[in-house]
Amino acid sequence: PVRILTAPSQFTVSFDSNGGTGSMNSVTVDRETNYAVPSCTISAPTDAGFVCWTDGTTNYYVGDSVNDIRADVTLTAVWGYELTVNNGTSNATGYIIPGTEVTITANSPATTEDFFVDWTVDKGGFPLADSTKNETTFTSVNAPMEVTANFGKQYEMTFDSNGGSGFMAPLTAVTGGIFELPS
Repeated sequence: PVRILTAPSQFTVSFDSNGGTGSMNSVTVDRETNYAVPSCTISAPTDAGFVCWTDGTTNYYVGDSVNDIRADVTLTAVWGYELTVNNGTSNATGYIIPGTEVTITANSPATTEDFFVDWTVDKGGFPLADSTKNETTFTSVNAPMEVTANFGKQYEMTFDSNGGSGFMAPLTAVTGGIFELPS
C-alpha cells in the first residue's frame, strides 16, 4: 500500500512574553504566506520597553513580515532599556537591546576654557571601554543606563623651589581630572 501524506495548509504564529506581563492570542496563517508582525500588547518588565519580536534567529520590528511560513512560529518579545547621556550623545536611541555595543560622544565644551575630563556611569553599573576618551563604547545591560561627560577648566601649575636649586617646568592640570605630581 502507498501512503500519501499532505502538508498542513495552516500554521500557528504564537507570542512569548519573555518576562512581560500578559499574553497575546496566537494567529493562524495559511501555508507559504507572509505575516506582518503586530505591535506588542504585553506589558513590559519593570523599567523596560518593547523593541521587537524574534524567532531566535531574526529580529522582526513592528510591520516587518515573517515570510513564506512553512511551520509553526513562536515570536518572542525582545525588551530593551533606555540610555540617558548627560553632556553628550549616543549612536543608540529609544530602548536598547541588552548586549548591543553603544558609542557615546561628549558634547563640545561650553567655553574655550572647558575641557573634557572623563565619563562617569551614573546608573547601570556597566564598564566603559575607556572613560578618559571623549568618544568611547560600552555593551548595554539589562537595566536603565545613565552616563555623564564631565568637563573641567585647564590650569597651569608652576613650582616654587622655595630657596632650593633647580627648575621644574610648568605643568597643565584640568579641574576634576586626575593629576600625578612629579618627583
